[in-house]
Amino acid sequence: MKQIFHNKGSTVDERGARQRTMPFEDFYEYTGTGLSKFPIPEQKPISLPHMLDRMASEYGASLPDAVIRAGMSPAEALGWARARAKGIRRNTAAVPG
Repeated sequence: MKQIFHNKGSTVDERGARQRTMPFEDFYEYTGTGLSKFPIPEQKPISLPHMLDRMASEYGASLPDAVIRAGMSPAEALGWARARAKGIRRNTAAVPG
């Protein structure tokens, strides 16, 4: 997208030219015309986002506050939750892109 859209910079010098002083000041103008040229595949990979969403939900349900709210015995539940969260994080990092 940086090849299509214009960098607006952050400041204007004494001649009216836009410039930047730091890399984080790169502000781009994203227009509909430029976005219409952006290639969008016909077949969209929906299985991966669904799997990552499911894993994120499972991860959230295994965090300590969620487990304690579920009313389980704290010592046993927290041990289970820790192991489960670690496994989910490992699996999420290993998901093929």
